[in-house]
Amino acid sequence: ISLPDIDGIEAAKDIKKTLPRCRIVLLSMHRYPDLMDMLREMGIDGYVLKDDAFDDLLYAIKAAADGKGYMSHSLLAGEMVSPKLPSRTSPLTEREREITCLIAEGLSSRRIAERLCISIKTVETHRARIMKKLGIENIAQLVRYAVRAGLVRP
Repeated sequence: ISLPDIDGIEAAKDIKKTLPRCRIVLLSMHRYPDLMDMLREMGIDGYVLKDDAFDDLLYAIKAAADGKGYMSHSLLAGEMVSPKLPSRTSPLTEREREITCLIAEGLSSRRIAERLCISIKTVETHRARIMKKLGIENIAQLVRYAVRAGLVRP
């Protein structure tokens, strides 16, 4: 769902609007309780979490190609992490929220870079922008922001 320059959900909406018969499977780290209903309303064919097995992703793609839907077993089982979808009025982009979550979970810049397939320098640039946007001076304040914004659980 998180992309560098555009919100993945908005991109999926645009694709569905332009190409209504296009099959879409989203791969994300986000586990929001109200996400499944929203994705179904949008006509999204599948949703797989990044920590699901690779076979789940393959199955979701095959199911979508066959005109069937697929939803991550973790979501269906109610294993939610974030209490709600982030506000669309958030000062942070989807990518910045994603990086904020990973920082708040204690991941190093190197681990975040590996997980998101980006450079360490890019992670550090995002972190600096996030902190500047929020007027935050240290990681403890960033973690506090993430908890208060509902991005991570305390």
